[in-house]
Amino acid sequence: MMQVMAAPRTANFALPWLLLTGLLLLALAGCGQLADTPAPARQGELDLRDWHPQRDGPVELSGQWGFYWQQLLQPDELPASPPAYAPVPGYWTKYPGDLPATGFATFHLRVLVEQGSRALAIYAPGEGSAYTLWVNGERLGSVGRVGVDADTTQPARHRRTYFLRDHDGELDIVVQIANFNHRKAGFRNALILGDAEQLHTSQRLAWLADAFVIGMILVFALHYLMLFLFHREDKSSLYFSLLSLAVGLRASLTSQGLLLWLAPDAAWPWLLRLEYMAVFLTPAFYTGFMRALYPQEFPRFLLRTLWALGLAFSIVTLFSSTLFASELIPAFEVVYFSTLLVMLVCLVRVFQRRRDYWPYILAASALVGGLNTMEALHLTGRLSWGNLSHVGFLAFLLVQSLMLSVRSADKDRRLSQLSHDLEERNLSLQQSERKYRELFEDSQDVIFLADIEGHILDVSPSCEALLGYRPEEIVAMENLDQLGERSERRRMFDIVANEGSTLDFITRLNHRDGYGVPVSVAATQRRDENGRLIGFQGYVRNLSDRFEAQEQRQRAERLEQIATLDPLTRCFNRRYFQDASTREIARAGRQGSDLSLILFDLDHFKRINDTHGHATGDKVLISIARLVNSKIRSSDVLARYGGEEFVVMLPETQVDQALQRAEDLRAQVESVVIETTKGERIGVTVSLGVAQWQRGESLTDLLERADRALYVAKKAGRNLARVAEA
Repeated sequence: MMQVMAAPRTANFALPWLLLTGLLLLALAGCGQLADTPAPARQGELDLRDWHPQRDGPVELSGQWGFYWQQLLQPDELPASPPAYAPVPGYWTKYPGDLPATGFATFHLRVLVEQGSRALAIYAPGEGSAYTLWVNGERLGSVGRVGVDADTTQPARHRRTYFLRDHDGELDIVVQIANFNHRKAGFRNALILGDAEQLHTSQRLAWLADAFVIGMILVFALHYLMLFLFHREDKSSLYFSLLSLAVGLRASLTSQGLLLWLAPDAAWPWLLRLEYMAVFLTPAFYTGFMRALYPQEFPRFLLRTLWALGLAFSIVTLFSSTLFASELIPAFEVVYFSTLLVMLVCLVRVFQRRRDYWPYILAASALVGGLNTMEALHLTGRLSWGNLSHVGFLAFLLVQSLMLSVRSADKDRRLSQLSHDLEERNLSLQQSERKYRELFEDSQDVIFLADIEGHILDVSPSCEALLGYRPEEIVAMENLDQLGERSERRRMFDIVANEGSTLDFITRLNHRDGYGVPVSVAATQRRDENGRLIGFQGYVRNLSDRFEAQEQRQRAERLEQIATLDPLTRCFNRRYFQDASTREIARAGRQGSDLSLILFDLDHFKRINDTHGHATGDKVLISIARLVNSKIRSSDVLARYGGEEFVVMLPETQVDQALQRAEDLRAQVESVVIETTKGERIGVTVSLGVAQWQRGESLTDLLERADRALYVAKKAGRNLARVAEA
């Protein structure tokens, strides 16, 4: 049994290092301090005439900005007053109205400053999506590409400083923002206004501090990786190197975004995925490091669990959209804080037993745990600041370097620890072997062992139920081609040989009776005590039930689409519209809410068919349906009612609002240019009838009133919107 030893006497030398760490943190945290905003903006106007840039320092442009939801307006397109005011900084998902995370908006602020002040600049920390900035009618720049949907929006995250031209005591600021890639949507980081020279200098200092911190972290990562390559028995160096790389990677993508500066053309969604993967794997790296130091206090199951969770989150992040990946952060927060509690128990055991170097671990863990907790809260939006984890980690590295210096000088203690690790590994190996044999015999999955050439050495009895062959028959096979394609089998073993493992290799095996069986194969490498590859091991799982359920689900989805969608335009059909509208009328009757309807058709559509052909006519219908569908709300219902006639149901909408919506749709359709099948460019117009539902009125009556209004619009010359009489 390992002797519990007191802390090293050299622990007293930790004080100078801790003082140095504290001074470093204070110095770095003090970079870029902002002046207090004299008063936040109110109703789209911020009065800074008593603010002096050189004396008071930079100031945040926070408060109430004019807010134009689902509108991308340029300065000359802004109305006299906005429809709403929104707090900046903030997420529009928290604004009144239950706005979705995906969407676009325009923000407007009028800033009054002292006339004749020195050259000013605006520092934009970046929104993590896409934005375009105008000041006094001049477009200063963009980050990413602002669009109206996910296809036309290109997200990016760059910190920019924009230098302003001469002004007359007023700054008219317009910002367009579009987000279709992240759950934290909106004007997330306030713009900072200040003296151009001060902002430029503070930005350079911030970059220098960030480069210093990240450079130090990466130097430590390389150092510990080299230590591991020369002393592979010490897994703490490997895990600490991985931990340093993960923190360094995330720090280079956040804070001042050094990696974004070094690789400006890199696809930001993939960089965001890398950032999330670094976050998800960090607990596993840190736990692996702590277990390598204190194997008795940090159980193996904790490390395996964190590896499994980290890889699961990372794989989902890698193969999903960045919007979905960002939704994983709150779930990971639960994992993180649960892990924090378990690790706290483990650390208490370390301190109670006075394990080697516990004062260093206490100081470093408290520092990293506190700053990482702030980081987790910052990621979920509960803290507006807190991106200091990489600074705290540098302090952790400094403390850790002192600990390793003491540790390397105490060879007797190190040998004792290694002896204990060996004893624990032998015990774990025996337990694993016993559990493996029980699992091998009882598992419903087919467990196998193969040599380096892919020949089966051993296979569990469950192979007979899956493939119809007894274990001894499969082991005796010299040629496994009768079980499946040789190329597939070779490809799987090549993946495992090159990458170390495969978790879900989908293929098809042949049953003895001649039919194929869909399976999932998970396999890993087998190595001898010298690390030489000697074969493979894994399991095969029957996917027949999963494939059958998937096919049934796909058939059901296709049938549902056929029943509800128009086959040409892919918008809802008449039957679905009647059902949905009947429900909306019943709901409006119960709740006393407003409900309006727009009925429209294409002007002179028969002439388009006769002149340009039915293929062009179909193309016109499809284009108009797509345009209208992109402009309506998610609660609205668009349907093709027949031929060239369409209808839109507008819940919670009064007739004057519906008329405005109709006018907007009419203008947007009129601006569309469609290319015919012969390459000609034609325009189309629509006539629209608008009606508001009246209590007691049926859907048929509502449609008839809207149709009469449509008839009036056509009689008045077409390309018009008219309201039905009550």
